[in-house]
Amino acid sequence: MNNYHDLLDRYAYRPIERLRAYADLSGELADLLKTHAVAFLALATDYGPLAKRSAAVRALHQGARLPAVCTLLGIPYALRRVPPEACRTALPWTEWSMGDASALSNFIPLGHARLDCWMEAVFFCGAACSSGFALWIARQHRLFEGPPLEARLLLPVALYAWHSFRPDAPLHSLLPNLWSPKMGVRRTINETRRWLTYVAARLHLPDPVVIDPWLRPATVGEYELIPLLSHRDLLDEHLAMRHCVDRYGARVARGQCRLFSLRQHGRRVATFEVVQDGRNRCIVNQIKGPRNRSVANDVREMVEQWVSTTPPWPRPVWIQKSCAIEAVLADLMTPYRADRAHVLRWIEPVRLSLIRSALSTLALRAGVTS
Repeated sequence: MNNYHDLLDRYAYRPIERLRAYADLSGELADLLKTHAVAFLALATDYGPLAKRSAAVRALHQGARLPAVCTLLGIPYALRRVPPEACRTALPWTEWSMGDASALSNFIPLGHARLDCWMEAVFFCGAACSSGFALWIARQHRLFEGPPLEARLLLPVALYAWHSFRPDAPLHSLLPNLWSPKMGVRRTINETRRWLTYVAARLHLPDPVVIDPWLRPATVGEYELIPLLSHRDLLDEHLAMRHCVDRYGARVARGQCRLFSLRQHGRRVATFEVVQDGRNRCIVNQIKGPRNRSVANDVREMVEQWVSTTPPWPRPVWIQKSCAIEAVLADLMTPYRADRAHVLRWIEPVRLSLIRSALSTLALRAGVTS
């Protein structure tokens, strides 16, 4: 190829000098600018393992067909339709299966979708989870309409999908439901949100370690008042009662409240929260029946009477500080980091606060408001 500088000028990648220097190495590499812009970008920006890049370059110089070169490199041949203008940044390494790489051709967006953001998101999801998850995100064209979508916003749903296929991972048991490629974006976001709520409870209340007079079972007449001490207590109560008690782990851990399950002959009747007012008196902040229904007046009065006769608990009671919570998460994420070690620079940091913030932004983008 005699003149490839016009093609280079079409690349959105910067610094363009790096691409120009790579194209100058040989005519075969320069020809790749025209035949497969993404493959050229991948080679020029050190995509994937060195052994694979070297094998792809050797095959290219030996006259191998382009599909074979792409297979060696680990870049889907179908992306030959992507123009240089969509090559904006270096791509994270993705281990494409043959089936997923081939099927990708069916989902390259046309029209209003941002092709550059789409490609970055596809490779990010492949790096953060799998080529199957990358193929799933490739189908979600609505996410890529309008303003640019930052690929890192997809990390929460990628983590949710990865853990769905890893029953050996500590956080797998907290999944409300397993991810499936048949799920739509909105359900995936909602399931991820539920999972992260359970994870947060696990981080704040790893074990029933808060000890004070309040956190002992009590009996009033035919009712049992069972303290909710651990993340599993909160999740079981949440699943049985269908309300949001699973979100209260941090409040319990910080000594801001105490939670109890009210049961009658073993049947869950209500969940109630006890707080201290400005005079350090204990009061019932709320009491909810199944699905947040109201409870009978006599039940409420019984609970309020019991609370009013019990001395305040020691304040403040801290189980963990925020830095310790992130350390616990890092430990629980060890299997994920080990599996994704080759692409961690694209994925880090995996911190609860950042993951939840990213998911909230993604939810707004997808129109998920509840």
